Amino acid sequence: AHSWWGNNVTCEDGSEMWINEGMASFSELLFYEWVYGKERYRQEAELLQQKVVRTSHKADNGYHPITAVPFDYTYGSHVYNKGALVAHNLRSYLGDSLFRVVCRGIQSERAFDHLTSIQFMRSAIAKTGINLVPFFTDWVFRPGFPSFVIHDLQSVQKDRSTYQTTAQIQQWVVGRQAYFSQLPIVIELIDTKGKSYRFKQLLDSTQTVRFETKTPIQMMVINPDNALLLADRQYRYLLHPKQAITPSDQLPFDRLEMTTCKKAQWVSFSLLLSNDWPQIQSSIPFLATAKGVFQIQTNQAGPIRAQSKARVTELFRFDRSTNTWQSVKPKESSFMLVSGIYAWME
Repeated sequence: AHSWWGNNVTCEDGSEMWINEGMASFSELLFYEWVYGKERYRQEAELLQQKVVRTSHKADNGYHPITAVPFDYTYGSHVYNKGALVAHNLRSYLGDSLFRVVCRGIQSERAFDHLTSIQFMRSAIAKTGINLVPFFTDWVFRPGFPSFVIHDLQSVQKDRSTYQTTAQIQQWVVGRQAYFSQLPIVIELIDTKGKSYRFKQLLDSTQTVRFETKTPIQMMVINPDNALLLADRQYRYLLHPKQAITPSDQLPFDRLEMTTCKKAQWVSFSLLLSNDWPQIQSSIPFLATAKGVFQIQTNQAGPIRAQSKARVTELFRFDRSTNTWQSVKPKESSFMLVSGIYAWME
């Protein structure tokens, strides 16, 4: 990877080290895709995302932009790992064809020369004709990550052949105060029979979105394929013809996938946990995927408190000696106690 990023084209100085190390680390993800396929690329990118969101600010003593990082963190996690995520996100913004045009163009015109982040941005704009100033401002020159949540999802029949789905999408930010702007997010709508509709929407801070489909919608998913690596993974909001059930902010996990039975007496879930939360005590950083069922005691309107044992199905522990996540086979008796409050609405 350093044959291109670091040797053929190199950063102007240490403050721009992400051009060498972040782009080289991203090239490692491309290796996984080329040899093992797209799904392996996605898995490796998501593991890197989880590591960055949970540990980079601790390893580097705060949230930093990937350029102009403090001298002590020239070779830190933001430069290597978040730099790779930013390259992934640039690929998502542009699409594969234009992303290759940008990378190959820079490798050609800046061969055996140095490069700054601003020169990188100007070259990308010139080669694509796309205004990438918002992207570089948010992802390169500023710290932090965005996240999105869905409120007030509704799907109503507009006429004989059209249903209108509306929702308010709110942006949250981690590690900064300013909102990210003009984020091209894929939104997936799933109807009552499982048919999927996909739309791409430019999202800012908080806005109401409207979509028209030929069938009634029961679920909205933001960023379904994790095309953009944000502060969390995909966010889902489930809507039933008579009831809706959504996780509250009090639940100690950052991904929740739910299905309910027709009478809505239970909710099965898959969730992702780490020991960032005070409810989980461990000296070794870990990530775990667990599955279980919440038993719902009532179908009346109002909040419901539920508790369940979740069986651990995947477990990763952080190896400090190699600075990597290692897969560990969970014990058959590995469970996590999960509890939370759900809003139940008729």
